[in-house]
Amino acid sequence: METQYKYIHFVLRERKPGIKTDSWDIVNNKSNDVIGTIKWYGAWRQYCFYTMGGCIFNTGCLKNIDTFINKAMHEWKSAWLMSRWRKKMGIDGEETARNKIVAEAAEGDPGEEHEDECLRPCIACGGWSQRMGQLGDLIHYRCRDCGLEHSHKA
Repeated sequence: METQYKYIHFVLRERKPGIKTDSWDIVNNKSNDVIGTIKWYGAWRQYCFYTMGGCIFNTGCLKNIDTFINKAMHEWKSAWLMSRWRKKMGIDGEETARNKIVAEAAEGDPGEEHEDECLRPCIACGGWSQRMGQLGDLIHYRCRDCGLEHSHKA
């Protein structure tokens, strides 16, 4: 994930015991002052921008902060969905998960779809594939991470 921009950069903070999500300081490139923080806001279940008092931001900096938060949310959601899938499948470790996905694909097992968003694990990279639609008895997917298109019987 990109952390360096024209006027600001993001520094990953050390996690405190019991904290499950990452947080980052936003640092001014010129003065090296911390001007804000990106951290998890549990009530909204998303990363949010916490500003330091008296800081002024232009649209460019706000766009950089918005881009960074969107990327952090994408990484969090991908990791969360994959951990949920691993737990349901009884799998420990990323390599084991990929091996199981490839084995199921070879056997023709359609695997599991995420009930809310029609997601399923990619047979190539283990990332999440979005359902594109159904044609006949085949459901078509495209991986969000590697772009691979694959189909499975309905």
